Amino acid sequence: MKKGIWIPIVVLIVLGGGVAMAFALNGSDDIALTDDFTSSFLDPEVEIDEGFHYFQSEKNNFSMWFPAGYYLSDDPVQYESKRHFESLNMYEKNVNESGFRGHIQLMNSFKQMK
Repeated sequence: MKKGIWIPIVVLIVLGGGVAMAFALNGSDDIALTDDFTSSFLDPEVEIDEGFHYFQSEKNNFSMWFPAGYYLSDDPVQYESKRHFESLNMYEKNVNESGFRGHIQLMNSFKQMK
């Protein structure tokens, strides 16, 4: 083959590999960031420890460190947000080596401050 054909092919392979590496380093394979419902509560601008994301509740009643690799269920039975009550179910995307998948249930009720 001619050099004129190989040069664009090599350039495309290098660019494709660079894009794939950028996605891997950016953590874009993290379900917390790729799930539309879950990511709507996360603020990537707030810096916290590795393995977590900054989470702000829908009613702004509380914030927390949200574990990477988990996602929120948007099923109305699993997620509820009212004026003085919030309930979340967080599920781990991957099954661990023991065959278990993580599940965190969080329920908060708030007293209105005057």
